[in-house]
Parts: sequence; structure tokens; C-alpha cells
Amino acid sequence: MEDNISELVKKGSELIVEGDFEKALSYFEQAIILKPNDPDLLNKKRSRSARPWKI
Repeated sequence: MEDNISELVKKGSELIVEGDFEKALSYFEQAIILKPNDPDLLNKKRSRSARPWKI
């Protein structure tokens, strides 16, 4: 299960770099479903769910 969570977080992080915030958020949410009380996962979701402003 930890491997699955790590893969979901890795993919979500890659999508953030690519600018696909909606899809990235879905990967973080899937990881949280597998481990709902993990503060690190909750923080990742929270910090990634705020979109940067486009200039």
C-alpha cells in the first residue's frame, strides 16, 4: 500500500510541474483515500490545491 501511495504522490507532483493542477489534485486525493489520517498527505493536498496566479 505504501508503494501505491508513493506512486500517486509522485505522479501528482509531476503533474504540478506540468501545470495540470486539477489532475494533480485528483492523485493526491486518491492517496488520501488510502491513508486518510496522514498529515503529510493532507499538507501536500492543501499546498498543491492553491493554484499559482498566472501573470
